[in-house]
Amino acid sequence: VAQIAKTHHISTNILERNQTVSLQEAAPYDRYLELQRQALRGLERHDNAVKTRRRLEAQQRQQKIAWMNRSEDKKRAREEQEMIERVKVERVDRQKQWLRELALLAFTVRTGARFKALKKEYENTARHAFAAGVMIKLITKKLCWRRRQMVYRNAVKLRVALTVQTRVAQVVAAHAAQPVLSRFLTTHAFHHEAPSFVGSVRVFRARVVRVQRLWRNMKSTQEALVQILFPRWQELHESICAELFGAQYASEDVRDLQEAEVAKGKDGRRNSRSRQSTTLRRQAAAAVVAQAAVPKYAAEHFLGMHILEMQRSYRRRIKEWEEICGQDEIANDVAEITGERKVRAAKPRRIYLDMEELAALVRLRMEEWRDGKWRHLSANRDRITKKFFHLWEGVVRQAVL
Repeated sequence: VAQIAKTHHISTNILERNQTVSLQEAAPYDRYLELQRQALRGLERHDNAVKTRRRLEAQQRQQKIAWMNRSEDKKRAREEQEMIERVKVERVDRQKQWLRELALLAFTVRTGARFKALKKEYENTARHAFAAGVMIKLITKKLCWRRRQMVYRNAVKLRVALTVQTRVAQVVAAHAAQPVLSRFLTTHAFHHEAPSFVGSVRVFRARVVRVQRLWRNMKSTQEALVQILFPRWQELHESICAELFGAQYASEDVRDLQEAEVAKGKDGRRNSRSRQSTTLRRQAAAAVVAQAAVPKYAAEHFLGMHILEMQRSYRRRIKEWEEICGQDEIANDVAEITGERKVRAAKPRRIYLDMEELAALVRLRMEEWRDGKWRHLSANRDRITKKFFHLWEGVVRQAVL
């Protein structure tokens, strides 16, 4: 046994235990106590079994209740989880808010410190600028005083110099210039009592130059008036062209559309002969318009003639206006008795703008230009430009060769 116990690592001596148990069971009281202990152990096991059964039943009951209330439990667990997440988010938000307020506070403190430093620097700069301004004012005042003293001193000197010049130097200068003036008058002045050939030619040349300057001024004024009236001429010219040839263009367009509808083939395309006739008809209409239209150089020439006519008729129009005013005065004297008074006509101007008269002039010049009355203007323009075109043609020919 000892060998078996030693082999199986049994620390209790079984022989001694059997002897001890047998001695204890030999006495009745000991047996009674043993029975009592056995009964207590049985009761304890029974109680433990009852407790275990009740615990298991309660656990099973709880499992059934939990199974019946699993949706509510899940909902409650989800709410608890959401509550935990919300608490976490709120904690993170509070931390962010705290960091934000801390950063704002730090920025405010730093900005306040910088503002105080800049304010102090600005105050120092303002004090320095004020001091510099005071110094500049004092320096300017001093400089002005010195310059004023110099001006007064120079004014006194100038006054003395002018007095000397007036009293002494002017007489000396006039005496020194007397021979020069005498020679100039003898050479250049025209003596009417004793005329000479050179003097006569010089006087004639001066008069010619004066007439040329007057003519140049008149031409410049006339060109300026032509440039002012040319936009009105152009508007009237375009309106008259539209009035004369607009209906012709409209009838040509209607005729083209009718011929296009008639000349369509099976494939839906126009005939080449109809297109050719339309093109020729349009070219003929454009040639008629170009023949009737007045070019720019001719329009400027006609406007210049119109301006000259207004300038030449100015005295006649003034005389007619004075006669009309005299008749109006007589009529007003008679009308004062009846209480009516006639309005006095406006005084005519040397250059005026009358759209009706200008429209009649444009229409007349267009008809004359179409009839060939002013073909000499076009021929003169061709004559002037023909030489330069011949030169250009020779240059181009030489370049090609």
